[in-house]
Amino acid sequence: MRNLFKTIVLTLLLSAQALSTSIVVRVRQQRIVLAADTLLGVLTEQSGLQPTNPHNICKIMILGKVAFAALGHPSYQRVNITDPVETFDSYDDARNTYALHLKDIQAMAEDWEKLESEHFANMYSHWKDRVILLATDVPDHLLLRGVFGGWNKKGNAELIFVSISLNGSQIEHKHEVMFARSLPYSPNDLTRLMVESDVPNSKALRAKWASKSQEFPKGERDWRELEFLIQATSDYEPNVGKDVDVLELTPSGTKWLQKKVCSSDSFTFP
Repeated sequence: MRNLFKTIVLTLLLSAQALSTSIVVRVRQQRIVLAADTLLGVLTEQSGLQPTNPHNICKIMILGKVAFAALGHPSYQRVNITDPVETFDSYDDARNTYALHLKDIQAMAEDWEKLESEHFANMYSHWKDRVILLATDVPDHLLLRGVFGGWNKKGNAELIFVSISLNGSQIEHKHEVMFARSLPYSPNDLTRLMVESDVPNSKALRAKWASKSQEFPKGERDWRELEFLIQATSDYEPNVGKDVDVLELTPSGTKWLQKKVCSSDSFTFP
């Protein structure tokens, strides 16, 4: 079983450039906590498959009572006028779809899903081989995954993962809606394996957290566990940073529990 874990991890590491963000979300009935690492590179025409210029950035955007984050290739920067692919930014798209659907997280996620699939379809039409390589050896041929956490029209806590992937010669898009549960969720496949797997290494990781959790006040342990999972992912994926921003959402508003890069004004829209 231990060898099985190592085999799965090795397979996931082959796609590290597409999973170079770890996001972990805990969903309760009246409380959502979203954590994300802060390390990010920039995808350009010259950068090839691996984004360049790694730097720390806030990856959590507050949109009223909704939080958004993304992993994979969330943006593309056009660096010269001869580049046939237009600049796009999935965070700007999230902000724009939020403006259209202020109180409808599902409609917001669905519009964002369409926009991102159009961006990658355009990139595929110009750089077919590059998009194929971006998706090669990546689980589900993932290109981009967006995370929306907040409150639906019925007032229930809701988490939506939107995935943009390459299926043959088509850009495929789909979304998954999740609700409150005891275990946290993660759109990063390696982090999810750590949370949900019963192989010995995952059990050992949970035992390590049980010991380390005693270092923190009881009121912090639920979100400190999310930070711990992201930092454990970083041990295997060097493109995942160890600094972690943490945001709390409740029906009455949002609050930063930890701000490594994010600030009260970072990516915040009323």
